Amino acid sequence: MKLFEFLLLLLFAIFISNIINRFFPWVSVTILQIILGALIALLPLRFHLTLDPELFFVLFIAPLIFDNSVHIDKDAFWKLKLPIISLAFGLLFVSTIIGGFLVNVFIPAIPAAAGCALIASLGPTDDVAVFSLAKRTKLPNKLMNILLGESAINDAAGIVGFQFSIGVIMTGVFSPVYAVMDLVWVSIGGIAVGLILTAFKYLLMRWIRSLGLENVTLHILMEILTPFLVFLAADALGLSGVLAAFAAGVVHSFARDQLTPDNIKLRSASESVWDMLSFTLNGLVFLLMGTQLPAIIEMIGNGDISVSVPQIVFYVAFIMLFLLVMRFIWSLFIHKKTYTEANMKIGKIKAGIIVSLSGARGAVTLASILSIPLLLGNGTIFPQRDLLVLISASVILISLILSDFVLPLLLGQGKSMSSAGKLMEENKAYIEVLQTVAAALQAQVTPENIHAVQIVRRDYLRRIYNLKHRRHPANDELKEEHEMKLKTFAWEKENTMALLEQGEITKQMAHSYLNQMKNNTTRENWMRMGIINTSIAFFGGLRRFIRSNINPDRSQRIREMYHKLKISNDRYVLEKLKILNSAGDNPEVKKAISNYEVSLSFDETLNNSTGAPIAASGFNGSNEGMNDIMAQAFQMERDGIYNMFEQGRISRESAREMRNNIAVLEMELTKE
Repeated sequence: MKLFEFLLLLLFAIFISNIINRFFPWVSVTILQIILGALIALLPLRFHLTLDPELFFVLFIAPLIFDNSVHIDKDAFWKLKLPIISLAFGLLFVSTIIGGFLVNVFIPAIPAAAGCALIASLGPTDDVAVFSLAKRTKLPNKLMNILLGESAINDAAGIVGFQFSIGVIMTGVFSPVYAVMDLVWVSIGGIAVGLILTAFKYLLMRWIRSLGLENVTLHILMEILTPFLVFLAADALGLSGVLAAFAAGVVHSFARDQLTPDNIKLRSASESVWDMLSFTLNGLVFLLMGTQLPAIIEMIGNGDISVSVPQIVFYVAFIMLFLLVMRFIWSLFIHKKTYTEANMKIGKIKAGIIVSLSGARGAVTLASILSIPLLLGNGTIFPQRDLLVLISASVILISLILSDFVLPLLLGQGKSMSSAGKLMEENKAYIEVLQTVAAALQAQVTPENIHAVQIVRRDYLRRIYNLKHRRHPANDELKEEHEMKLKTFAWEKENTMALLEQGEITKQMAHSYLNQMKNNTTRENWMRMGIINTSIAFFGGLRRFIRSNINPDRSQRIREMYHKLKISNDRYVLEKLKILNSAGDNPEVKKAISNYEVSLSFDETLNNSTGAPIAASGFNGSNEGMNDIMAQAFQMERDGIYNMFEQGRISRESAREMRNNIAVLEMELTKE
């Protein structure tokens, strides 16, 4: 029961770390999780979690390696394969050999093989940290793709080197010729096991599908089991389970790229599951590291670790400096044309600094070092295990700090955009994409397809409207924008009262409409809405629902009246705005005009030629040519997303999410 409660506490801490990170985006979520883990260790829980190192390795490494390899950008990887492979394999191999012996020289208590294991475990760079860097800094896309590609594949290389070094320590046997042959054998064999078992898995799922038993849940369950099964199978054969999981993930990445209705549905559900699983596993690793720190610090204070605090500081500084210098020197051998771009020039020295400081270590490093066995094969204690864990944890923290704070400052982006600000900018870019599609659809209208185009265009206008009215709590409205909202509200109120005097609308309709507009316009009203206002809104909606069911004709008349009032107000305000805009060039006026034009188009297309409301979904397969028009719109949307990504206006993750949303819509259209 205590174990279950402890795990619940860790999961809750992951949840809390994500919330804190939303308020303090400049602090890495991994640093927050380490701090929370240390705080958990200080609680009087009377429980200490001890994991079998082998179980720890399988539980965390296998799925993380698999997930990283599934999301490799194959196009970018192939174009930049030489620098990526050079950093991921060449740099890691040379650093492990040189660093292992230097560690033994400066820290005699750590054997050379253990030093190699330490450096090998510190070789893999954290993909989460690189993604975070991509969001907060402006770098050439090629250089960023090199860093992302390195972080995707150097996990496997680092872990293989780490496992091999640990094997040498455990057996006490080392022969250069045998070592090379063994390394090649376990590597090739591990990849072969991953490929064979993944192929068998696809054959099995095809057979299950032929029986009519396949569903998305079964498929995802099998996908989650895959990295564990291939890892354990390869490990049982004495081969590299890490490379087996890596190979299995690469095969899955090719299979997921096939655009079929079933595969689109599976991919959407699978990515949601793996995003949650990967985030949780990463969080658990850093929380567990945090729980280890108080005990290790206490051991240092008690003298249980045979080195002093100044010595530990020197060791950490030396290893951190060694890793930075090696990355800097290695980056100088990368040809400048590989990463430079016409619109963003960058020198070799600056590129080298970026490559050096962007090599933050993360969950894979930590999971590797925590998997070091407690005892050697002969039953003696593993040499300086606690010191190795302490050094690794310190290097991880320092590398994260350098990547999170120092690098953005050196790039002149210390005042980088907050996560909310970045979201707002990407939101604007996506609105432009949707507006372009809506305009292109309008240009394709013919007497034969006007009804189908109207439905599709209306759906895009709704999406534009929703994006424009999305709330971003962390973003304060500008004074000019707020004043413009108050001015347009005054005009709407003026037109509403005029219609009321003419008898076009009822007093109740005018009061209800103006209250709604006031709440939407005044930010303070929104922020003050609490339990009382929410309760009033709930019971008001319940009352309207009951009335609409008791008297549907009256409800229909009210909806028609509201619809006419909305269109009249939109037209009235647009006329006022256009007159105001003719007096001078004001960006806030232009923005307001754009908003009201979209709103008016949206309202006017709510009714078709017969006056009946169009289906809420916007998809109606019975309309002639509907599928063709939707397919054209989706393709134009994809092209727009790609162009925005190439311009650097949206991130890779956002572009992928947008494309996934299109795939889901296409799947729903296919079902219709």
